[in-house]
Amino acid sequence: MILDTLHGSATQIDITPPIGTSLEGYAARTQPSIGIHDPLYASLIFLKLGNEEILLISLDQIALSAVVSEHIRAAICAQTNLKPEDILIVCTHTHAGPSGYISRFPMLSDSIDPFLVDLLSRKLAGAALELSTRLQPVSLELGRDAIFGLGRNRNDLKNELQDHELLVLVMKSVEGQALALWVNFGCHPTVLGYENRLISADYPGAARKAIQRQYPGLVWCFSNGAAGDISTRFTRRGQNFAEVERSGLLLAGSVLKAMQTAEPMKVDKLSGKMQQIELPLREFGSVETARSKAKALEQSWQEMKASGEASAELRKAMTKAEGAQAQVMMAEFYAGRKSIPSYIHFIKIGAFDIIGIPGETFTRTVLEIKALGDGQGTVVCSYSNDYCGYFPDPISVQAGTYEALVSPFSEHVADILIEKTASYLKGDSGAKH
Repeated sequence: MILDTLHGSATQIDITPPIGTSLEGYAARTQPSIGIHDPLYASLIFLKLGNEEILLISLDQIALSAVVSEHIRAAICAQTNLKPEDILIVCTHTHAGPSGYISRFPMLSDSIDPFLVDLLSRKLAGAALELSTRLQPVSLELGRDAIFGLGRNRNDLKNELQDHELLVLVMKSVEGQALALWVNFGCHPTVLGYENRLISADYPGAARKAIQRQYPGLVWCFSNGAAGDISTRFTRRGQNFAEVERSGLLLAGSVLKAMQTAEPMKVDKLSGKMQQIELPLREFGSVETARSKAKALEQSWQEMKASGEASAELRKAMTKAEGAQAQVMMAEFYAGRKSIPSYIHFIKIGAFDIIGIPGETFTRTVLEIKALGDGQGTVVCSYSNDYCGYFPDPISVQAGTYEALVSPFSEHVADILIEKTASYLKGDSGAKH
């Protein structure tokens, strides 16, 4: 193997859970899955440059807690020469996937399923081992496009603040065949609502299917960007699988354009770093105060509903009432705590930076992080390695949006994420190698 030649391999494996597994993402959905509409996959891209290695993993899951991703990393490291910091695990955030992978979060199922975790870990470790044995010379290309109409800012309809950028890393063989894609775009995969009980990858899965019709055998890795305040709420034309298909085609069309205009990347470095971070919790006050506020917002919502308020405003009022109920749960769950630990993951591919954030990142935060980069590009991957909830910015906290209300964090959490990323990009991350 030539030391200065980039080598790579990629694969896609089925990780669809058994029918009857509970689905994650909606508190209103209390019954288990009754079927499989489309399979869930894990997609892996393995890159090697000399002695430097990186493994990128994308899962059709809502999220993973750190204890789960650490279990997966340990299984992979036992089978390969990879180190934990070389392995980035992101989730697409489908709300039609299984529960059983998240703990310590009061609004979700808060229950780890040891069987599902062990099965997923074994599958991913086996896939990584296979990839390490069939590396081939490859090149990378970087493509960009902009998507409009797939999602909108669900709290700021007036100013339409959104990161429209779609980014695609294309891995090609020496013959020029596209082998794998790393796709990054920010929008909640919530076309399907709580009434749905069929397992599905939502619109990213539909986009994958469309792309693979054009490029059979291509490995598709989707990572979500500024999804914290972006969803399909005001753009979807229904909450059915026909709409999943339409939304997926919107994404696929942009990906195809970005692939055709992608430019070659110089890859002279591969590295992974992880930095511990303490995420500051907000002051919740007493449980009694939280209950009083929740009752008032619930009453306001019911009054708006009775008066025939416009649907967009009614939806905001409903989600605020739901968020206030979440505040009651968090006041109990986080009593006496000032912060919770997690980590940010930094992946460098040549002059290109991937920033893995352990939760739901808002548009302002992502745009500020992207503006920090001075290399070939910087992207943010939400739902990376851990799930700590929403990371609201100060404006969202002041506005009392649903996401801010269900977040356990103070208004300073977004600034801390930006500061830690800025420190890394300046070469002073203090991260563990």
